[in-house]
Amino acid sequence: MATLENKNVYVGNRYVPKIMGEWSNANSYEGLSIVTYQGASYTSKQAVPIGIDILNEEFWVLTGNYNAQVETYRQDVINFKGTIDDTLKLVPKYPILSNEVGVVDTQYPYGNVLRYGAVSGVNCTQAITNALAYCNATNTTLYFPNGVYHDDLERNVKTSVKGEGLFSTSWVYTQDTGTFLTFDNLYGNYNRLDDIKISHVNITNTANGLKVDRNGWGASISGRNHRIDNFGGVLIHLVDAYNVLMEDCRYQGTATSTLVLDEAIDSISNVNRFKQCVFTVGKIGVRTYNVLDVAFEDCTFETLDVLLNAEEITSDVSYIHFEGCHIEAISKYGVVNAKMDLDTLEAITPIVNKVDLDRITFKNNVYALFDENLHANATINPETAGANRTSYFYVSNGLTLVGNGNFLYPDNGRMFRTEEGLMMVTHSVAVTYVSDEVLSGTWNLPDGFVEYPKIQATYNTNSSNLDVNFGAATLTPITTVKVDDKTVKLNVRRNPTTVTFKTGNYVLVDLVAVGRWK
Repeated sequence: MATLENKNVYVGNRYVPKIMGEWSNANSYEGLSIVTYQGASYTSKQAVPIGIDILNEEFWVLTGNYNAQVETYRQDVINFKGTIDDTLKLVPKYPILSNEVGVVDTQYPYGNVLRYGAVSGVNCTQAITNALAYCNATNTTLYFPNGVYHDDLERNVKTSVKGEGLFSTSWVYTQDTGTFLTFDNLYGNYNRLDDIKISHVNITNTANGLKVDRNGWGASISGRNHRIDNFGGVLIHLVDAYNVLMEDCRYQGTATSTLVLDEAIDSISNVNRFKQCVFTVGKIGVRTYNVLDVAFEDCTFETLDVLLNAEEITSDVSYIHFEGCHIEAISKYGVVNAKMDLDTLEAITPIVNKVDLDRITFKNNVYALFDENLHANATINPETAGANRTSYFYVSNGLTLVGNGNFLYPDNGRMFRTEEGLMMVTHSVAVTYVSDEVLSGTWNLPDGFVEYPKIQATYNTNSSNLDVNFGAATLTPITTVKVDDKTVKLNVRRNPTTVTFKTGNYVLVDLVAVGRWK
């Protein structure tokens, strides 16, 4: 039997297609060769010599244009989706309710101002009227998406208000007088104001921003991440405030007061709190009337004329707490416990009040924290009894003073106290020429120490008028002599190895008095 070799040798034209990959004119191809070129497939009609172009229809035929097919499929999907969307629009997602008016688009949820036709950047008064009417009646949150919504009307709000962020959502008042938003707390609910900016369309106005009024209930409101600014009157006014809590909020830009609290009706256990809030750019930071208890925790007060104006206190002791706060660039007065003329910022009547300071930073303030010149017949002594008593200042857990004016006692040092009874006063006194051997000076201690304090004295040779061969090393230690419970005498004697003192010589002495105020 003969052996058969080359059993897979075919004679004649190819009848089974052969896949050859990407086409190249440098190759030759058998008939029925399948190649790809620019996403399409081609099949050879006959043997193809080297150099024949893929578009030569004598040799090649287009058998698959995948790009065109995919595009056709994609367009079919888009058209089908559009048909579905058009069908869904015929079915309301949030059907119109019997107590709603002015609904223009049922795709938006109840309470969303877009549902009632509001459009960012234009006047939305009617749309907001319709939205608020529904929300007030049903206690539904009034919601503003990203945008700027102008409003001509003063609003009475009985529900919560929410935006998408204080930098992205603005509800803007357009009138120059009146109070824009009044929360009257009709249901006794704890309403909220979150993630929105409440503003005025221009800065030349006398309008007020936000007022919270009790309307038969102890007024309460909470808020986070909201901003109220650009009102010429009061930015936020709390009447009969009850357990208010504002966090991470900003109150900025007013011709009068950033915050006014008055006629608090509740006990001190229901403290009204502001946490990590900023009060800035205004005449008065906080103005209080008859307030029993308010706390500012980790807040910032800056670029204000007056930090705190506490007036008309009916209780014997009112509590105002500043804890962990930063107070900077207060240009005129710190704490004024007196009724003030808001135009001139002059005090009219001294008031009784208590202010707590805890972990406070005072920086670059051009003021005395407490100025006796603002208090008419009031005395600077916090312990003085009767109608002329001024303020208690308790300071604990540290106090930072950087570049301020006098802290408490005008022209007689800076003072702080701890609630436990410690009192410290720092001051500087110039000791001047008395004789060739002695420079001397006197410090009349400020009121407040219950007994004569311990006195520490050190030289401040950066402020002196001595011969060039004098210095701290050439002066003898400072001696402090108690004259009486209110007076200390400071003496500096010449070192025997140096020249004598002469008329005009002086050196500044830095003093620290530490004692107890109770």
